Amino acid sequence: PSPTYALNKFRLQKTIARPKKEVWDWLNKKETFTQGQVYPYVVEFVGSSGKVDPDFSPGVLTNHYGPWLNVAGVIGDMKPFSYRDLQYLYGSYVFFFRLVRPKRLQFWLEDGKEKGTTVLTMQLDVWLKPWFTSIWELGQSYFWKRFMNWAAKQ
Repeated sequence: PSPTYALNKFRLQKTIARPKKEVWDWLNKKETFTQGQVYPYVVEFVGSSGKVDPDFSPGVLTNHYGPWLNVAGVIGDMKPFSYRDLQYLYGSYVFFFRLVRPKRLQFWLEDGKEKGTTVLTMQLDVWLKPWFTSIWELGQSYFWKRFMNWAAKQ
């Protein structure tokens, strides 16, 4: 991106009263992201061999799209029960291509202080117009707090 963009790293963390394996399994189920989508938004997964609806694994392509949204990426590094990376592809955007351009989404899982708990950390990196930063972070805070609460209930 040109110098008119700023890299924004939105990060959020929550302790979930479930063991890491359960949180990891939930985080890597396609249904976590595909079911309950509000029409007309869709999330798709395609394997590197063209297999539709593959399991979560490195190289799997994904796209979350609908009005004002086209967020295409490829699942990168996965370290079972501790880390998952999603690299967004050039051309991905939120609202407008020249406003927000997603770069990367990462999840980390660690054992919580209490036995049987997991600390889930997410970080979403985007290139965006600097004037949009506070609006973006307010929206992300709302969305990701709901996501983390949903994770805790599952």
